Amino acid sequence: MIKLPRFKKRKSAKAIGNIERRDGATVSGWMITYPAGQPLSILADGKRVGEVIPDQRRPDVQAVHGGSPDVGFSVDLQNHDIPSGSRITLVHEPSGFHFNRFSMQYDSEIYQHIRKIKDLFDVHWYRARHDLHELNEAAAFEHFISHGIHNDFDPCRWFDHAWYRQRHGKTLAPGELPLIAYLKSEHRLDQRPSENFDPRYYAHRNPDLEPEHGYLNHYVTWGRKEGRWPTNRSLPKNLLDDFAELSKIEPQLSTAEQKLNAIVRYPFPMPAKYLTTLTEHLHDGVKAVIVVPFLSHGGADLIATFYLKAMQEHYSMDEVLLIVTESSSVSMAEWLKSGTRVICMEEVVPFNDFAEKVSALHVLIGHIAPEKIININSHACWEMYRWHAKPLATVTDLYASLFCFDYSPLGAPVGYIPDYLPETLPYLRHVWFDNQKIIDDIRTMYGFPEALMARLHCVYTPLSHPARKKVSGVRGDKVLWCGRLSRQKRPDILVEVAERLPQLRFDVYGPEGNDNVGTRIMHGEFPNIEYRGVYNSIEEIDFSEYRLFLCTSEWEGLPTVLIQMMSRGLPVLSSRVGGIDELVNDDTGWLVDDFEDIDAYERGIRLLMDRGTDITSRTDAGKALVRDRHSWAWFVNRLAECGAFDGTADRENTGNRQPPEPRAVAN
Repeated sequence: MIKLPRFKKRKSAKAIGNIERRDGATVSGWMITYPAGQPLSILADGKRVGEVIPDQRRPDVQAVHGGSPDVGFSVDLQNHDIPSGSRITLVHEPSGFHFNRFSMQYDSEIYQHIRKIKDLFDVHWYRARHDLHELNEAAAFEHFISHGIHNDFDPCRWFDHAWYRQRHGKTLAPGELPLIAYLKSEHRLDQRPSENFDPRYYAHRNPDLEPEHGYLNHYVTWGRKEGRWPTNRSLPKNLLDDFAELSKIEPQLSTAEQKLNAIVRYPFPMPAKYLTTLTEHLHDGVKAVIVVPFLSHGGADLIATFYLKAMQEHYSMDEVLLIVTESSSVSMAEWLKSGTRVICMEEVVPFNDFAEKVSALHVLIGHIAPEKIININSHACWEMYRWHAKPLATVTDLYASLFCFDYSPLGAPVGYIPDYLPETLPYLRHVWFDNQKIIDDIRTMYGFPEALMARLHCVYTPLSHPARKKVSGVRGDKVLWCGRLSRQKRPDILVEVAERLPQLRFDVYGPEGNDNVGTRIMHGEFPNIEYRGVYNSIEEIDFSEYRLFLCTSEWEGLPTVLIQMMSRGLPVLSSRVGGIDELVNDDTGWLVDDFEDIDAYERGIRLLMDRGTDITSRTDAGKALVRDRHSWAWFVNRLAECGAFDGTADRENTGNRQPPEPRAVAN
């Protein structure tokens, strides 16, 4: 039990409240005091180190308890001089109220690295490995921070405390935590976190990565999903030499040399029963399978739900299955119709690596034997198409939805289109895009014959639901920017524009991405840019506050957010990239021809801020275009025209033979 210091209490003083969230070193909640407006003391081992006055608006608390809504608080302990290892308590001293003796251990080095720790923490693996199934995701991470990290509980399969102590224990200072020691020293590339990950090899193999982000963090967050190798998988040199000698006897063996270095070595037992586990979540009669990487807050994720809904309407709810390959849960469950059949592969089976997941997906599809497979941005499904499209196409119709090229830092087109489309298009029945521009670019780049080009179709995205909040009358003077804070969306351009217009305020909504400037926006480092978090529904935005919507993307398909903004009559100023000018043009909005032209963005914003500018004709035209071309009926009819609901094609009887499974070598 935590022993609290004695306070000189005043009988007239009272307080009620609740600690609702711990996010690293930040503690959030609410407190109502009588009299109102009194501070909350922050104690470290019973000594006051600071205070905070609850002043954040909490109308939900006001609705229950009355009084002022300004009763919320958020305390970042890193802003206070707190000795590492202290026990923190929050107390209203006049009344002695202490949030049911809430306390937490504070370790400054943990919180200095909290973002990296969060990124590499695998909640489902952690719960299964340490038998903590009763904990939800937030509680599991809190358990690791407060208990697990101090007791050598591994946060993921790629950091092994025992392995690290055995090999690098002599480098640890007294009381130093292995995970923190590794994160601090990783840039030297002289220590491995486990036998499953080699930072020196990973850095050498991926020279495009920035070391400050952390190699282990990159692999856990992105690399393993992209199929990057965490360690050198080459066979020992003596075996390769023996193979070379054998090739002199049988020359055809030399063609297999490349494959020898791609043998997957599993450092722990491969879950051989994954098919049995996965099929426990299946039901009979599935005719259409939609495969997605995840369902979060992205535009591609939203579009995937439209294809899902269209298939559910054509077949039935029970005949359509959604397979989620890269996530253990569905973040945006409200986007799905009640009764939707879903399998999250990562939730059911803790796969060792990407290759195993691809194999599992292939076997699972073979077990289901659907009429159609529709891949919408799933890397695992694209990889399955790469290896197995030819035999799969003899027993089921293969489809895909694509949006645009991605681009490397040097401007080279990368992503699913160059990586997979040329090789798999002969076996795909149809491929749908959300804009015509990308189809024209593919024709120019690859020169596919007309028979293959005829399989590529533009299907414009419908509105998620009719706009309930429309901009009319007097508008505010703020600028709205929404999107993932990634390099593609160019938040750095937003910052430059905001610096040119310090008298204006720019509000930003969107999830974290892979951009350093985006991270700084989230941390509130720019005076006239306010990060507003992530919305679950666009209806949460009060459009009356905004004069215009700004899009600064470097590359795009046709962003769903532009369709949503135009449907509400909000003026749109956007870069002219991808298929954007199929929606935003001189009749419906305002375009910047060069996405890096800061002067053009500034002129456009000044023009739209001028109350004398006539914007109604363009916003009305934009709403009309969205109403006519982005309706649900138009979307479904267009899918029908493009073969989405065609029956299964006649195929050669192959006896449902399955291609051989990838080899695996277990240590």
